[in-house]
This record gives sequence, C-alpha cells and structure tokens, in this order.
Amino acid sequence: MPFELFVALRYLHARRKQAFITVISVMSVLGVALGVAALVIVLGVYNGFSTDIRDKILSANAHILVSGPFSSQAEGEGSAGRLDAALSQIRGVKGVTGATPFLYAEGMISSSYGV
Repeated sequence: MPFELFVALRYLHARRKQAFITVISVMSVLGVALGVAALVIVLGVYNGFSTDIRDKILSANAHILVSGPFSSQAEGEGSAGRLDAALSQIRGVKGVTGATPFLYAEGMISSSYGV
C-alpha cells in the first residue's frame, strides 16, 4: 500500500468513540472533491470559450494591416503598379499564407427616402 494512501486512510477512519468525526471527515473530503471538480470544469469551459472567441475575432480582422503610398488610395499614376509590387513582396515573406488588397474609404448611400 502506498504511503500516501496509508496516511489518508489512517486519518479518515476514527475510533469507535469518535464515530461522528468520520462523518465530518467524509463530508469534508467530498466537499473538497466537489470544489476541485467544479473548478476543473469551469476552467475547461472558460478556455474553450476564450479560444472560440479569439478565433472568431481573428477570422473577421486581419492579423496585420499594411498601408502606405503603394495603396490604391494614393493619387497619381502608377498606384496600381505599386500596389501589385507591394502585394508580391508581402506574399513572398516566409509564413504569410495570404494577402488581399482592400479599399478603405468613406462613402455615402442615398435613396428615394433620403441620405
């Protein structure tokens, strides 16, 4: 019998005169076991939710946003060429799995009901 189990059983059992202590000991051990089980379950659920939320946020937003004079917002001729050159340079970086250009600008929508 392992030493730890021997000590645990020795102190969980009481003498015949102290039978009530055994009930208290069993209730204490069950309470601690229930508390530890609840903590393990709550931490597991929390980690699962935090991972799911992080994945949802990262799937909606880019990890890195690159902007500069090569963007399609730049005025003048050749901005599309600078954009293509920048995209090919970014896609050539080791570890980059995808790069996509997008336009970020203000706009206004109007209809027959108003602006």
